Amino acid sequence: MRLYAKFITVLCLLLTACSKDGVSENPITTAQNVDVNYSILQTSDDILSEVNIIADKENILASNRSQAFESIAMPVLTNFSLDQALFYKNTLDCTGELLNYDLDKDTSNEFYFFKDSKNCDRQIYAIKTAETRFFVLYSLPGDFLKDEKYYLRLVDNKDLESGFEDFEMDKKPTQLVYANERLFVLVEDITLGNVYSVQVFDLQKKEWIVEINLGDQVERLIRTPNNNLIITYPDLHNVYSTITLDILSSTRYLAGTEPHLGETEIHHFGPDGKVYFASSTNLNGTLYPQIPAVFDFERNTTILYYYENFLTEEEQRFEFDIGNTTAVAYDSKNNLMLIGYQKSQNPNKGGLIRIKPAPNPKMVDQTNLDGIPLYIYSE
Repeated sequence: MRLYAKFITVLCLLLTACSKDGVSENPITTAQNVDVNYSILQTSDDILSEVNIIADKENILASNRSQAFESIAMPVLTNFSLDQALFYKNTLDCTGELLNYDLDKDTSNEFYFFKDSKNCDRQIYAIKTAETRFFVLYSLPGDFLKDEKYYLRLVDNKDLESGFEDFEMDKKPTQLVYANERLFVLVEDITLGNVYSVQVFDLQKKEWIVEINLGDQVERLIRTPNNNLIITYPDLHNVYSTITLDILSSTRYLAGTEPHLGETEIHHFGPDGKVYFASSTNLNGTLYPQIPAVFDFERNTTILYYYENFLTEEEQRFEFDIGNTTAVAYDSKNNLMLIGYQKSQNPNKGGLIRIKPAPNPKMVDQTNLDGIPLYIYSE
């Protein structure tokens, strides 16, 4: 029988004191029982759909398919940011089709662009939206067989036919972050053996202003709620100011305590500044490739929620049929963690588990879903 000391593993990422006798957390306290809506984007058999769940602190009150979000074929690219979801796919004539969905307003808009003759030769690397603009990173074949030309396209979503500009790039773009009227593009220099840097584009000046060398093993760019930029590596992360471009902090992890922030694309930031995500486990101490996790940037600690520690074996294997964690979010109104997972025996289905977070973690309820949850938005 496991003791409470191991109920949740706290990983100290700095050389600070850390006791296994308990978890010292300061969660958002709420005595209210508030009705809240969860919008869950899910996929099944390569079809993307949405389900809305109304719940309070203790019960699931209602569940229904969204009427505003029509089910679509799974897009080739997705991008989630706060209450916005962006999906890109190619049509039969290779025209770029973009669906911009507002999860808060429950509205969606479709846009079409890339209507020239080279559509089918175009490769899209990243998409992003901000205000009335879209940003797209893509490439086209160059003048020689093995050459590629890389571009950043700025698109006015009110004038898709002519309201765009292309800016050529000298390195392969891979990821894109928007903050403070600037675009931060992670680029890879293939000729130097996968060396990475961040190229910064000023949207007011409409020009590239600086390039920051990052070295190798760069994993991911993450924008924080206060518009700073996190750059993750396997063994550390740096936080940059998106205004001065200075390094605000650098955190190196102790061996075996890596939070794996860069191994997942979707991160949910709570109002407390903590980030909720699915952390890779390498199957150490658990049967699951990914488990729910919370990273506290103020304390530089990660809390891992092992299913084995808050669910019985019967619940894991038979009642809930847990296969892997696919989405993690936070209901700040009721102080609950939201865990989306894929089923093991029926991998086209999924579920939602709600638990009370540390320091007194406890399961609240579980709901079956018709698909695998990719993203959970809590209003």
